Amino acid sequence: MYIIITIWIILVYPYTTVHAQCNITLNTLEDKEADCKHQGFTSVPTNLPPDLKILDLSYNRLTRLGDNSFHRYKYLEQLILDNNIMNFLDAKAFTGLSLLRRLSMVKNQLNVFTSYPPGVFESLQNLSALDVSRNMKTPEYNPYRIPVGELCNLCELSIDLVLNATFGQQFRKLHNLRKLRFDYCHVDILYNETFSDMPVNINEFHMTTCKHFVVIEVGVLVPFPHLKVLNLTNSNIHLTQALRIVQPFQNKSMDAILFRGITHGNIKHDLDAVVLTQDMMKYISTICITTLDFSDNQIISVKNNSIVSFKHPQCFEHIMVSSNSFSLETWAVNLFLFVFRMTNIKMFDFSYFPLRFKNPVFLDIVTKNNHTTIERLEYKGRLEIQDITVTVPNQMQFVRIAHVMGRNGFREIKVINSSLRQLEVSYFETDVFPILTVEGFNRLEHLDLSGISSDITIGAGKIPLLIHLKTLILKETKLYLVLQTNSSISSLCPNIKNLDISYNYMWKMNSLWQLPHLTQLNLSYNLFDDVPDVVTKFDSLTDLDLSHNQLTTIRKNILSWIDTQHTNF
Repeated sequence: MYIIITIWIILVYPYTTVHAQCNITLNTLEDKEADCKHQGFTSVPTNLPPDLKILDLSYNRLTRLGDNSFHRYKYLEQLILDNNIMNFLDAKAFTGLSLLRRLSMVKNQLNVFTSYPPGVFESLQNLSALDVSRNMKTPEYNPYRIPVGELCNLCELSIDLVLNATFGQQFRKLHNLRKLRFDYCHVDILYNETFSDMPVNINEFHMTTCKHFVVIEVGVLVPFPHLKVLNLTNSNIHLTQALRIVQPFQNKSMDAILFRGITHGNIKHDLDAVVLTQDMMKYISTICITTLDFSDNQIISVKNNSIVSFKHPQCFEHIMVSSNSFSLETWAVNLFLFVFRMTNIKMFDFSYFPLRFKNPVFLDIVTKNNHTTIERLEYKGRLEIQDITVTVPNQMQFVRIAHVMGRNGFREIKVINSSLRQLEVSYFETDVFPILTVEGFNRLEHLDLSGISSDITIGAGKIPLLIHLKTLILKETKLYLVLQTNSSISSLCPNIKNLDISYNYMWKMNSLWQLPHLTQLNLSYNLFDDVPDVVTKFDSLTDLDLSHNQLTTIRKNILSWIDTQHTNF
């Protein structure tokens, strides 16, 4: 059963009507829009209001756009034709749409070689964004015959990347193009010349759906000397190749290099898990990078501190290295010193590291009197707590260190006069939790300690007073161990509004501290067979989640309390 007491604020459009099977509304900017999705149209409706600014004809049955299809709607600024079955556009299909700024034709059957006649985009002189991605569903070779050169003000282009791509001179005319995004990706090799016809002014390059392994020549990105964002997320490229192709950007500044999930083993090209070396990092280490994502790349080892060899640590604002497997045992101090040198860092994510089991059980082969047996031997090694204080840089705003499985630990995490707002230190496979020390002012609003037994965190006095804390998450923490003691959350974070103590196997709760500002309480996935009376003591509570418990009924006094809360709020 799910009980929710909340305040609903419903924003109603000042103008709404249904016209020609379309829903006509005014958005918050007072622009008139027509939502014509899922209406079965085989042609563009001709009896909609002529002053439309936005027209959405997605999920219909349009097969082609004839001449003057939109002549009635000359004020259109956004046209969405996604998820139809269009395979051809007549040369004058968009005549009259001189004000159109965004055109989307995603998931149709438009072929980059045969579907776009010359002149089809001539009327769209103000178009700034064109999305014709997810149309090329098969990997056959097709040279690009799409007349994009007619779009003199185009800033963003999303298109599919076909096998042995040949773009043509028309792309050089896109002098205002800044963002280039490839969606369906059918290439198996990218040559140095592949993008030679692209305009040099592009500053964002996105290629994120190459599922089959792509061989990349080192100079493939040379045509983009002004690149600021390089996004290869989830494309099957391998980090080894990706680190080579950033060579043209040495000693430059970039807003983002996003290499998450690009490494998959490839026997044919002798590529396996990644061992980072200084030589591999020699190009990227010279770049001033704002956001760097190395997550999920099968990095199993870091040699000679290569991952902290960047020449410009002050440039970093966001770093994500999660879901890898490299150990910090020999160079942890260097890593945290490097992080502290990042004078502008705002977010650091080091999570999902399966490093080492805490208490492994080994098998011994024992032979006595010519008789061989297998014996189990539990690990008896002593947990080594490194005498290291990790000081969070005072400009850091978000830190996540979660799902780390290992034996070693740190003594203290220190926050001094910090801007830190969100801290997630959760799901540690450890017996010892570091002391969290706060000195000076702090702004911490969100703390997640899930997955760690509460008797070694809040129950062991490891958490200081956090007067600004608004959200505390204690999922799967065996909270009943603390509720049986005199430990009190209210003395640590008296102003919390959102408390999540789900998944704690609790079947009764006689007290839950004094939390006068609590508005949201999550008790789901416990073992309650009755609504605890303690919840009625929270006068500010508006949202109570008791789903996935063992409730069979709700007592009359609880129903009365719910009615009271409804009346109050």
